[in-house]
Amino acid sequence: MLKRSNLNSRFRNRDNQWRDFQAGLRKQSARQRAIRRLPAYLLALCLMILLTHGLFRVLDTKQTAPETCDLPVAESPCAVTIAMERGDIIRQLALVNSTSDTFGITNGDRDYEVFTSLMPSLQEYIINRIDRKNSLYFGFVIMEPDTGRILSMVSHDRHDPDNNVCVKAAFPAASIFKIVSAAAAMETKNYQPHTPMTFNGNQYTLYKTQLTRKRNRYSTTTTLANAFAKSINPVFGNIGMHDLGRTGLETYAEAFGFNFSPQFEICMDQSRMIIKDEPYNWAEIASGFNRTTMLSAVHGALIISVALNEGRWVEPRLIDSIRSGNDMIYRGHPNGPNRVIRPETAASLKKMLEATVKSGTASKTFRGASRDKILSQLNIGGKTGSINDRPDYSIRYDWFTGFAEKKDGSQRIAISIIVAHKDFIGTRAAQYARMGIKKYYEIKKHESESASSDQT
Repeated sequence: MLKRSNLNSRFRNRDNQWRDFQAGLRKQSARQRAIRRLPAYLLALCLMILLTHGLFRVLDTKQTAPETCDLPVAESPCAVTIAMERGDIIRQLALVNSTSDTFGITNGDRDYEVFTSLMPSLQEYIINRIDRKNSLYFGFVIMEPDTGRILSMVSHDRHDPDNNVCVKAAFPAASIFKIVSAAAAMETKNYQPHTPMTFNGNQYTLYKTQLTRKRNRYSTTTTLANAFAKSINPVFGNIGMHDLGRTGLETYAEAFGFNFSPQFEICMDQSRMIIKDEPYNWAEIASGFNRTTMLSAVHGALIISVALNEGRWVEPRLIDSIRSGNDMIYRGHPNGPNRVIRPETAASLKKMLEATVKSGTASKTFRGASRDKILSQLNIGGKTGSINDRPDYSIRYDWFTGFAEKKDGSQRIAISIIVAHKDFIGTRAAQYARMGIKKYYEIKKHESESASSDQT
């Protein structure tokens, strides 16, 4: 079992280092502007930059964020200042809903070319299929699970078009949190997908009378995998109350990225898991039967990536590189993923995600996939989640987080969608997932065929 103290220290240090580094960027940018305004102090300020640069180099070696500049300081002193201003460059980019993957930016007296990881044709396809009539909020993310590169990030907010729903942790996680609970149970209690589980009553309710683990003639026996695929609340409620408790839930929530801020080029909300000293609250959290555990669409893709990366966590990124003339200012790369669960636990999670699509709550949406020219060539898995805003409110939060890959395990993607339906249920999150997965692999197929024809 992961040590909670180690996890807390690791995530706290990583968050603090990133905040310190971002503060350094702003300070250095201010120094450069002062140089331009006060030529008389040019020499003194340049010396200050050179002195403080040594500190930033130390911070760079300690954090897991990508290098800010590929050019040695001795070869290009001005590259230090440019690298410190990359935050200013990125803040000018209209990344959400962009149908371009390249941007030209002017910052100060220099021109920059920014190359992103976005797929323009995939972006345009999803944007044109948003059910704006019935959707109050919509967030759609497709990501490369091993690199963290965001391939698609599409957002819709009926009241604020400039709001990026994908990075807002403003939506109850619902049954998506069952991924965390299942992983924790397999790690700490040696549960397996085939482990027998018993529950009483309706599978979608969570009454205190269902959390006694008493067996009688009305009890239903299932497996952990089936309880996950069909999202059976009392099974996971019992896991939270009797197996994990407060410590287990806190430890694995933090391992899966709750209550800390991921390193990302754009501002991203911190997903929250608030827990009380009440056993019933533990049951609510473990099953997702609560409205206080909050999640963002980007974070949903990161959680899925753990199952695909043999249990390792990866940070998201949108920027592949930034150039100014012949100078490479920034080049993104995977930033040293940390293991949060065992590889065998991740493999079991992946199997249970596949069961959700084959025979669980997403099976209806993916019906007929085996006869589809594109989808039949893929392994697809996922987890659904849904919850009302309040019993008397008209907002229905609807999640799908999952993955797709070629049958040989190549070309993997993680996908995460949140839809807040208003008044009436429109296009469901799982339906968007099916559309997005199919379109992505159609694009990749076309690219492969075009490359083959060019070679011949």
